[in-house]
Amino acid sequence: MVSRKKAKGKARKAKAKEREEAAATRTQEETSRAEVVGTGNTEETSRTVRCPMQLLQIKESAVNTEGCEHGFVCVSEDDDCYYKSFVKEFIDGFFSADDPRFQAAVEATEHHDVWDDSSKLERARLLFLAHGTNLVLGGDLRLAHVIASMGYYFENHIKVHFAKTRAVIDRRKIWELYDPSIDEHTLVSFFNKRIPCSCLRDKYREVKSITKTGICYNKKCSLPGRVVERKSMMSCCRCLQVSYCSNKQCQVDDWPEHKLECAELASYLKDGNPKIRLPN
Repeated sequence: MVSRKKAKGKARKAKAKEREEAAATRTQEETSRAEVVGTGNTEETSRTVRCPMQLLQIKESAVNTEGCEHGFVCVSEDDDCYYKSFVKEFIDGFFSADDPRFQAAVEATEHHDVWDDSSKLERARLLFLAHGTNLVLGGDLRLAHVIASMGYYFENHIKVHFAKTRAVIDRRKIWELYDPSIDEHTLVSFFNKRIPCSCLRDKYREVKSITKTGICYNKKCSLPGRVVERKSMMSCCRCLQVSYCSNKQCQVDDWPEHKLECAELASYLKDGNPKIRLPN
C-alpha cells in the first residue's frame, strides 16, 4: 500500500510535469507569431506587443556599433551571464501574465538578490539600455519599445526605493514607452539621453523633427489610438500620474474610474519627503 507521503510526492511530480508541458506548448505558440495588438479594446493591456520569446533573449546583437557596449561593461563572463539570466527571467515573467505584467516580472525574479542592491539594479538597467539601443540600431522598434519601458521601470524603482528622489513610479511614461504607436522621436530620445556613447546620435538627428506624442488616459478617447501631441496634453493636477488630451471632456468622462486610484497616488506625494521631485 502506497503511503500518503509518497502519494503526495507523486501528485506534485505529475503537476510539475503538466506545468512544464504547458509552458513548452505556450513557448511554441509564442515563437510562431509576432504581432502588435491594437484592437481598440478598452483595457490598457490590449495596447501591447506580443512577440516570440527567443527574440527577447539577451544575447549578442546582430547590430553592434564597432563593438560598443553602450554603457554595459562586462566585468567577467560569470557577471555577464548572471545579469543576462536575470533580465531574461524578468522578460519571461513579464510576458507570462496579462496584467499586472510588471508585478509578474518582479515575482518571477524575486529569488535574485538584485532587488536588494541598488548597484545591481543599476547594472540590470544598463543592460536593458544596451539591448534596447541595439534593437533601435537594428530597426526592431517594436521590441525596443518593450525594452525601453522595462529600463525605465528599473530607473524608477531605484529612484523611489533607494535614491528617494521620486515619490512614486511614473506609470504613465512607462506605458507610453511600451506602446508601439508612440512616435520614434520619443523612443530614440529615451535611449540617446541615457547611453554614454554617441551610437544613436545620427539616428536621433533623423527623427528629432518628428512630433512627440502621448496617450490619453481616457480609454474611451475619440482620437485614433488615443494618440495626442505631447505638448497639448494635460495632467491630473492632484496625482500628477495621468495625462489627457486637450479635450477636457476626457478628464470628466474618466474621473469615475480614475478617482478610485487618484487619492491613493496623491497620498504618496503628500506623505513623502518634501524634497522628493514630483513626477513630470
